Amino acid sequence: MLELGLDQSPVFGALGDLSPELITARIDWLIINGYLAIEYDYRLPLLIYTRKGWEIERKTFTAEMLMKLDQQISRSDSLESFEWLNEINRQVIMGLLDVIEASANSKYLPALSSWSSIAVRKVRQRIEKVVSFISDHDGGS
Repeated sequence: MLELGLDQSPVFGALGDLSPELITARIDWLIINGYLAIEYDYRLPLLIYTRKGWEIERKTFTAEMLMKLDQQISRSDSLESFEWLNEINRQVIMGLLDVIEASANSKYLPALSSWSSIAVRKVRQRIEKVVSFISDHDGGS
């Protein structure tokens, strides 16, 4: 979870009010139904997402990151850094850029410009394509 940055999710720790038995039952259900799997790191069992489970979490996490970005944009705090976007899982980042592109909303252009200046090459290239698409289609703000 930490490697994927999922501890940044607002639902991290959401089961804290449940008993260990209820949490275990829910985890067992997720394993039985193919959303989680157990992988061993030496002798330590680790829960990992299956492809099916990660697809759901990736979409959920992407939506959460879009909300966070929208909040940052609505505060009109142009001095705030977009560095936090560079710390998110690459699949989530690409999903976020897909959603922004699909919106064709020009309100994202200043944020994308700021982010692009500090993004890694592949992400920067994708940002440039999104900016170009939005500029061509300008779906409004």
